Amino acid sequence: MCPLELLPRPGSPEELARFASLQAGLARRFLRFRADPRLEYTVVVVPSQSFDPGELAKILGVQHYEERSLFHLMLLQRPRMRVVFVTSKRLDPLIIDYYLHQMRGVPAEHARARLVLLDCDDGSARPLSWKLLERPRLLALCRELARGADLAHLHHWSTLSSGVARALARELPVAITLHDSFATCPRFFRVPVAPVERCPDPGDVEPCVLCVEPQAGGLPRTTLRAMLTARASSFRAELEAAARVVAPSRAHAARLARLTGLAPARVAVVRHGLSRPLSPAPAPPAWDGTGTLRVLHLGHRATVKGTADLVAALAALVPQRRARVELHLLGAEVEEGLDARLRAAADGLALRFHGDYRLETLGQRLAELGGAHLAALPSRVEESYGLVVDEALALGLPVWVSDRGAPKERVGAAGRVLPAADAAAWTRAFDGLFDDPGRLAAERAAVPAHGRTAADAARELEALYRSVLVPAEKGSSPGSST
Repeated sequence: MCPLELLPRPGSPEELARFASLQAGLARRFLRFRADPRLEYTVVVVPSQSFDPGELAKILGVQHYEERSLFHLMLLQRPRMRVVFVTSKRLDPLIIDYYLHQMRGVPAEHARARLVLLDCDDGSARPLSWKLLERPRLLALCRELARGADLAHLHHWSTLSSGVARALARELPVAITLHDSFATCPRFFRVPVAPVERCPDPGDVEPCVLCVEPQAGGLPRTTLRAMLTARASSFRAELEAAARVVAPSRAHAARLARLTGLAPARVAVVRHGLSRPLSPAPAPPAWDGTGTLRVLHLGHRATVKGTADLVAALAALVPQRRARVELHLLGAEVEEGLDARLRAAADGLALRFHGDYRLETLGQRLAELGGAHLAALPSRVEESYGLVVDEALALGLPVWVSDRGAPKERVGAAGRVLPAADAAAWTRAFDGLFDDPGRLAAERAAVPAHGRTAADAARELEALYRSVLVPAEKGSSPGSST
């Protein structure tokens, strides 16, 4: 638990009185801002990952996760906007320059002058919000920089147990983005491990005790039970302190509402976008059912991502068809030994492993590999967004996804939605392509000409910030999704 005790006590008359006082000033602030758009506008970004340090250490590249919120720098396109971005360690200036040079019509020097970067100089595997709350002078500096600000936007990646939302909510409205399922699961993806067969309903922590016990360092179950119960209670209190909770997809918003007890109207949807536009990769010759079908698996390779299901589905094609398929795997192996198991299960299927990739050179990389006819992403988990879908569509590829989570929301006619963890269903779908190759051409023709970017998300976030400050009109829905 975070060592800082919050005062006043959550739910106390003093806290409620301070909240009412803050709320009474929101309309006045917004009217003043609307009347004069030249007024300064400040956003404070704290991209914290508030879950057990032992679990943090298991995430590949966890030290870079805070950088995933840098898309908020696109808000600096507004000439009077100021952004305060807090991190654990100092960010590489080259990364900041990269983002600032993505903004159109705004000199990078002008945007840089309105950006304040703060860091805790603490690379330990603990939540950033804990580090911030343990440093009163840094927290005071954040408050000073945000003085007169309209709203604070926090990015928590899991349980929100640190209390930073409650601390800031005493001064100004708070928006919280829940990017993934870490918020409701100590094991990241709500994928149970034996002997647990399914994740529990809200309020039941007994299955969670069994799931986390192997990594709990010998803590007794009574202690684990108390810690998990306290974790859930603190998480609910943080969400209650927020003026608005944000999710990256409709599927994730509905799931969060069900698992946390949040009223669905309080969860707004702001979809992510690519940090930069991608140019479509040159397509290989149109596939007519007789040549080689080039299938692309993009992103991390792991059992939960359905990589083995895809290999099993293609390997199950009759030999004459299997011989005319190549599966190209572009991304990192994040589950040790998986690639060896994929090769063993291929049964003559041509597998091509190409290593990891960088977004800025993805189109060129795929072109050098000869292109692809479609992307297949059969994830087994309830994806909160699935950025690889945006990447594949931006490359001009039709995309086949599983029926779990958010990816199915964005495919439309430019691909298919197939059952997760059902290799036979995917085999039938590929057989259907051999029977009617024209379906693939129709899916490719439906790929959108322009993909979504972080700048689009930033504009929608700005509209959401304003909606928090506008008194709800009679009969309107304060939590309508973007």
